[in-house]
Amino acid sequence: MRPKNLRNGKMTKKHSGGHWRDCFYLTISIICFFLLSVSIFLMYFNRNDWNYTNKTAGILFWAALIGGGLAQFILWLSYKKWMRKNKIRRKKKRKAGVRCFFSDRNAAIADIIMFAMIIAVVIVFLTAGEFERYIVLSLFIFSFCMHCILNGKLYYHALNQDNILNRLWEKRRDSENERIEK
Repeated sequence: MRPKNLRNGKMTKKHSGGHWRDCFYLTISIICFFLLSVSIFLMYFNRNDWNYTNKTAGILFWAALIGGGLAQFILWLSYKKWMRKNKIRRKKKRKAGVRCFFSDRNAAIADIIMFAMIIAVVIVFLTAGEFERYIVLSLFIFSFCMHCILNGKLYYHALNQDNILNRLWEKRRDSENERIEK
């Protein structure tokens, strides 16, 4: 069974809408994890007493954490639905984004920044003051979240749905041609 937007072995520009929705949820999760790191930075300003900044930082932290996790969960559900719809079975499973490094150019940039932040966290926690610690910690949290997102299969899926289907149908067409030739 061929997808509806496959003509003459090539994908057309017509999208089902899932691609753009997945990119939207990916963007939402990145924004939420950025706000999560901002909330960690805001915790510096509310060390002494229970004020509005403290409440705002706490609410922002939990809202961003739940929002980012929910966006990733919705993206995962869309990925599973897409896999079932296109009858794709993964022979080789991709590693989780936490365990995978340098999977593409964007992920390589995020990984280098994350490794630099790890070194900065160690140096700053040993030598610098409390304000710098909060800054470096919030930057490390954001770079770690970006490492996990950009190395994960959901990022690859959201940006490359059409390319994945093109390669899949080319492989199937080639295997059918080989069977016919034999």
